[in-house]
Amino acid sequence: MIASAQRGPYDRAWSMHLLDQQQEVAAVLTRALAEVETRRDVYGYDLAAWALYRAGRISEARTMMAKALRFQTPDPMLRRHAALIASAPLVVFASR
Repeated sequence: MIASAQRGPYDRAWSMHLLDQQQEVAAVLTRALAEVETRRDVYGYDLAAWALYRAGRISEARTMMAKALRFQTPDPMLRRHAALIASAPLVVFASR
């Protein structure tokens, strides 16, 4: 897909969409963690935190979201992600 090959804000928006649909979580997580190594901004940290959350890596998601919140960006999406990550159980039990 053409959008997947693009970099920058559109790529982040598309990645967020995929995460919200719980699609390609592992691929988005890999890209988000790689990008946040060199592009340390609020939305990079938020995307990485949300990808970690969707991957079930709650403790790491909380640490990453704390980095995003340090910017004090007044964005409802960030607050929503932060609230969901903060309230998530650390251990998720599989149903039988």
